[in-house]
Amino acid sequence: MRVVLFLLLFAPLFILAQGTAALHKSHHVPVDKKLSQTWKTSLWSDKQKIYKGDALTTIGMPCGGIAAGQLVVRGDGTFGDWWIANNAHNTGYGLDTLMSFNTALGPWKVCYQTFTPMSYIEQGFALKVGANTYNLSKNDFDDISFIGEYPIAKINYASRKKKLPVQIDMDVFSPFIPLNARESATPGTVIRYKIKNTSGKQQEITLTGWLQNMVALELEKKDKLKINRRNRIIKKDGFTSVLMDIENPELAKHAYYGNISLTTLSPNGFGEEDFKSSSTAKVGAVGTKVTLKAGEEKEIVFLLTWYFPNRPAEYEEGMNWTGPIPAAGPAIGNMYSNWYNNSTGVAEWLSANLDRLTKQTYKFHDSYYNNTSIPYWLAQRLMMPVSTLATETCQWWANDRFWAWEGVGSCWGVCTHVWNYEQAVAAFFPELNRNVREKTDLGVSFKEDGGIDARSGTGGIL
Repeated sequence: MRVVLFLLLFAPLFILAQGTAALHKSHHVPVDKKLSQTWKTSLWSDKQKIYKGDALTTIGMPCGGIAAGQLVVRGDGTFGDWWIANNAHNTGYGLDTLMSFNTALGPWKVCYQTFTPMSYIEQGFALKVGANTYNLSKNDFDDISFIGEYPIAKINYASRKKKLPVQIDMDVFSPFIPLNARESATPGTVIRYKIKNTSGKQQEITLTGWLQNMVALELEKKDKLKINRRNRIIKKDGFTSVLMDIENPELAKHAYYGNISLTTLSPNGFGEEDFKSSSTAKVGAVGTKVTLKAGEEKEIVFLLTWYFPNRPAEYEEGMNWTGPIPAAGPAIGNMYSNWYNNSTGVAEWLSANLDRLTKQTYKFHDSYYNNTSIPYWLAQRLMMPVSTLATETCQWWANDRFWAWEGVGSCWGVCTHVWNYEQAVAAFFPELNRNVREKTDLGVSFKEDGGIDARSGTGGIL
């Protein structure tokens, strides 16, 4: 199998090189490229890619549902982008004269450079062991490891300077189940911590997560509107959630209107509506306490879920890279608004189905990365662009139409020269690929003479 694959991949290049050399003896591509055996052997390496040190600073792996917004997990296990509230910005064509632009929440870097994914809200997790508290980020851990194998990110927290009595591992994912677009489009992220007591005595552990109420934050910063934020604790058996929304009924139809929840799935869960409040931020928190015997390991699960139903229909493109994608026009909505009523409802559904969703997601992950006949590096690189499905490039509207940019906010219309030749959607979620063919190519884009417009009809988004 590997010999066949090698020939498929590289034989055409060898033939082309030979033919070129015969015609042009001075051609700069030699027939004998003097590739070392070590390099050739490395092509078949199954060594897992582990990121550490400075490499962590520019990592951002999408970790939400497909076509449900854009949230990324960063190299140290914190989260960035936060484009989950119909609030994405037009990132443009990647002009080399535009390295960043200003937003209502602060400067935002784009394109043609390396940078840490932006985060404009207060969010994090902290672990208390006995009398000591550690933020689960690069601030308190100097030897973090990150493995990005979409749809699952794996982070290990370690320190060269501090000796902790526990081992801390974190998995982050959203359900990703091939042939099941509905459950793969969940507006939520699963955060699994595994804490192992590596000391010789019992340890008392408290794990707390906090999150700023970000609903309509842009309206407060840019338009100076008075936003009445509200955090509420919701407790059920084995379920503690902080639901964050606003009490501004006049904004009920606005694109930024909605809610977000942080939930812990633990019988010992606790919550705080005002974990950290100030004139500029309202932060809620949930957490849990566990006792670990010597050598014992336990899992603690958090859910980050969101519900912003009013996706706008008006999208302007052009050179207005410094502005947000306009939050105006009639709402086309998000498909997930047909399935849930709020972010707590998303968390309840995830909680009730978590064992099955986790097993199916990990089954795909393990089969793809661990049981493949292609080299690890190739498997990883083939899967990386698939994560585009879980960015603001892709949308699944409330009327059941799948729609996509070429890149976030740039080049509209499920264009045929991108979405007619990419292969991932048809392979993983064929119903969405058929959706594009039926509702766009043979729908709004279909012309009387049999032609198909390249961009979603005659220039309009609908």
